[in-house]
Amino acid sequence: MIVRPSALHRTVACPYSLIASVGHDDSESSDDAKLGTCAHSVSEIMLNGGAVEAGEILGGVEVTTEMLDHVGGYVDYLKSLDCELYIERHVDIPRIHPQCSGTPDGVAVGNNVTRVADLKYGRRPVSPVHLPQLIAYASAIGDLIGCDDNHIFELVIYQPRTYSPLGPIKVWRVSWADIKVYAAKIADAVMIAFSDNPHAQTGSHCHYCPIAHKCETLAMASYNAIDIANYPISIDGFNNLNIGQCLENLERAEEVIKLRADALRVEVEERLRMGARIPMYELTPSKGATVWDNPQMVEDVAKIAGVDVFKRSLMTPKQVIKAGISENIIGKLSTKKPGAFKVTRVNNDDATMRFNK
Repeated sequence: MIVRPSALHRTVACPYSLIASVGHDDSESSDDAKLGTCAHSVSEIMLNGGAVEAGEILGGVEVTTEMLDHVGGYVDYLKSLDCELYIERHVDIPRIHPQCSGTPDGVAVGNNVTRVADLKYGRRPVSPVHLPQLIAYASAIGDLIGCDDNHIFELVIYQPRTYSPLGPIKVWRVSWADIKVYAAKIADAVMIAFSDNPHAQTGSHCHYCPIAHKCETLAMASYNAIDIANYPISIDGFNNLNIGQCLENLERAEEVIKLRADALRVEVEERLRMGARIPMYELTPSKGATVWDNPQMVEDVAKIAGVDVFKRSLMTPKQVIKAGISENIIGKLSTKKPGAFKVTRVNNDDATMRFNK
């Protein structure tokens, strides 16, 4: 079997999932995953000098102006590096496992710094810090180019559709010496995964696991989470540490319950589509949109009736900048409105990326 770099985050966190997932359809083969595959195809075409127009169909998905805008930012970033670029080049990754191989989105090799970039088109935030997928790719690139221990790798996640205070580009700088250490730890986890009795562990990695719906460990964790959520707690007399810990525990319980519910929902939908009867659940159609059968005929009828059926709207400031007007000019004509404050758990990865620049 092939050890996929994109699934290493799950293997490292839960060695049991590697072998247990064999033969199961990966839940990443969803509409969101198809959208991501389309975005990657667009980026590959553009980076190789080709052009893509809105409305084209790639992999069964229509390319939109929004996608072109988002992917265009990723393409501009890679081209701005002024290094030798390698786009979608397959690599073997023996440091992780003899059967580990994959295809990094983009690699920019410089004299002192090598960048390994990955376009993530989903909305679920992904951090490059300690990300096994990028570490694995970096280990393969490092072996190929033969760098010394002080050579720097910048592991880059470009995620245009998810808000981050760091912007769409998230970078983790790490030396080749450290890459080798991290790769060895990942290799140890893969070795455990191939052992006779690998352990299972729940966490955010369960979200895309193809066997989450029948995982006993996730089921038990969700029942424990329900117990935590139902436990009567009085916050009278709580200091700041106590109330922070209490909220964190409840949020983690909420995450585990959602992971379990999402996994079961996918399985229930599949069984209902196959004709099974599931007590308390049924498939109901969502409200569909009304679309024109013949847009040209609508235009002709509207002209005869003297009705203007077209609407115009300004492009967004970002789209206008992309179209060629100076960012300085747009900055004087637009205002970035502050978002509302909300309570969020501290992300230590963001701090790491800020301070290792």
